[in-house]
Amino acid sequence: QQVTNMVQDDRLLFQFEQDLRLGSGETALFEQLCLHTGFPRSANHFGCYLTGDDPNLVDNYPELAYFRDIVFTFKALMAPTSDALPPVKAWDPVDGKLRWRYLPETQCFSVTAFHHRLNPVLVHEKAEALLAEQAARPTREDKAGFFRQVLRKLGWAGRARLHAPPSGADPSLLAGGPLE
Repeated sequence: QQVTNMVQDDRLLFQFEQDLRLGSGETALFEQLCLHTGFPRSANHFGCYLTGDDPNLVDNYPELAYFRDIVFTFKALMAPTSDALPPVKAWDPVDGKLRWRYLPETQCFSVTAFHHRLNPVLVHEKAEALLAEQAARPTREDKAGFFRQVLRKLGWAGRARLHAPPSGADPSLLAGGPLE
């Protein structure tokens, strides 16, 4: 959140935790790349460029697709519980490949892997709800016994945390509260 306050919106790429639409950062990047390379520069093409349906940019800049997939995967894996992830079973490696589609009628992306539609927006919303619920509940520290109090004073006992926080890069999680 601190980054978004300091950096312009059209400089941020792949904000899949907010929505599965083409953001202003991707639009600005594609406009510059298309202007530089001479590819069609209409906004209708930009979603197809990102998915690879129109292979002009992905074939010439394969790192764009790699970066897109890496960022999406990390944001999808930030799920605080396994409910938002595909079921655990013996998958083949090809099942894990992200398949991207651009839906022009809704201007959204559809991403599937493991025979399951993935959506980091739902993961992010669920993580925020779990954090709010955890903050409202009394912690184990409130009910600490003698040894827990000793360990806490020594700095060896901390609060119980979620399985995976919404963002490991968020310094407010490390500080234990919002930073100003």
